[in-house]
Amino acid sequence: MKKFLEILFLFVLLSLFLNHGILIGQSKKILKEAQECSSEVLAKKLIAKYKKLNDPYKQLYQGIVFHNLSANGYIKYIQKAIENTKTAYDKTKYPLALGYLGSTITLQANQYYEKNDLMSALTKLDEGIKMIDKAVEEGKEDIDLRFLRINHSVGISAASPINRYDKVKEDLDFFKSKYKTLSNELKSMFHFYSGLIAKKENNYKAALSSFKKAIQCSPRSYYAISAKKSIKELEK
Repeated sequence: MKKFLEILFLFVLLSLFLNHGILIGQSKKILKEAQECSSEVLAKKLIAKYKKLNDPYKQLYQGIVFHNLSANGYIKYIQKAIENTKTAYDKTKYPLALGYLGSTITLQANQYYEKNDLMSALTKLDEGIKMIDKAVEEGKEDIDLRFLRINHSVGISAASPINRYDKVKEDLDFFKSKYKTLSNELKSMFHFYSGLIAKKENNYKAALSSFKKAIQCSPRSYYAISAKKSIKELEK
């Protein structure tokens, strides 16, 4: 269980640094600013600024900042992340807000795990997963949501009894359809996860090819580094 939560936290953190959502103009810039925030000092400044905004998404920005802090180990902010993302979704019905709410609730599982309440931890994981899936259903074309879900799904499937590879494949199909518009890092992600699926299905030739493409697309990315490790494992 501990290994699972550590992996889950890693994949949640990965989702903080890429912004490809559907907001436009100044709102999109603020959203990106919030998503890239992981410092508690900066977070306090941003929260103070967001509270003064005349913007229907200001609770979302605040919720994302609190979510990021929670993902970085500042668990005291989890409740604020839940409150703000829930308020944001209730007010705007923006699927990304629901996705972040689900992600935060998934992170909340760690609090129950530390209290040795494994049943509650698994319940929270299930609740958060269902919210993320619902968010994707409501915002099928939102790359942010797809990125959030695929990272969660891979982490959960790799380190727990919960099998989410069907969602991984579904999201890979989505990214394949958008491939020409993806950033190099997202292309690297696509190839790395495609390699993981091929490896799981014992198609080692296809896995090796995908891992090599992941490295070519973005050599310094997390996915390229992981692909190099996977290649070494295949070559043993």
